[in-house]
Amino acid sequence: MPQDSSLHFYRKNGYIVVNGIFTNQDLLSAHEALEELRDTSASRSNIVRWGAAGKPVFIKVPQVFQKDERFLNMARHPLLIAEVEKFIGETSIFRDVVVEKPAQDGSVVFPHQDCAYWDIEKPENALSAWIALDDVESHSGGLQVVPGSQRQIAIHHLYLGKLRLPLFVTRLLRRSVSLSGTGDSPRDPVQRFFQYLKKLILGSATKFFPTLNTLGELQIDLKDYPNWAAAVMLTLKAGDVILFDSRLCHLSGLNTSTNVRRAYIVSYVGKGL
Repeated sequence: MPQDSSLHFYRKNGYIVVNGIFTNQDLLSAHEALEELRDTSASRSNIVRWGAAGKPVFIKVPQVFQKDERFLNMARHPLLIAEVEKFIGETSIFRDVVVEKPAQDGSVVFPHQDCAYWDIEKPENALSAWIALDDVESHSGGLQVVPGSQRQIAIHHLYLGKLRLPLFVTRLLRRSVSLSGTGDSPRDPVQRFFQYLKKLILGSATKFFPTLNTLGELQIDLKDYPNWAAAVMLTLKAGDVILFDSRLCHLSGLNTSTNVRRAYIVSYVGKGL
């Protein structure tokens, strides 16, 4: 797709899929790096969401580019950066995370806009690269997006199980997110301390109280958001990338497949075009 066509598509829809940026060797290196990170003290920063059967249903490994050069090379891959800078200009890495949905038990990520979590001045200049580390099908927890939804900031809510919390409580808890470092990226000892508390409450505790899982995710109530009927399911081959605006409404479904579904998500902030 020529640059002018891809730029038009991205600005209209808020996302674009770029095929085949990463090679099989790139993916093998990422898989090896991820396994090594599991076996080191760095794994203590992982956030695990537990299911009712006491099994992990969702795993987040944050700040991996700071822990392993192989992920840094992916985040700075020249072909990827060239694509990102088409849409937001000269850029820097804002945050990164590997998200893993275990085979058959991988949980839903509820409808949201990333900018609802982040303290950034211009969300229109923030973009995420969702890098498929495995093939992604509709039944393996693929990303669903609402084209054009980046034009409006939606109201987000927190739930305790199925109980929607009052909006003022959600806003209060959202402000506390800043204490632990916006984008799961603590930058000083105080933020690291609050990140530890966040992990303890919203990670470890869910092993015993699965109802707490929903407190970790801001959600758009689909009853208040009729545009969700226009959602598009995106399927990918390993090595493909989805680039999407921080304001784009999206979710990912259950992984009911027999294979793990891993994605490396790098978020960038640019100076704008």
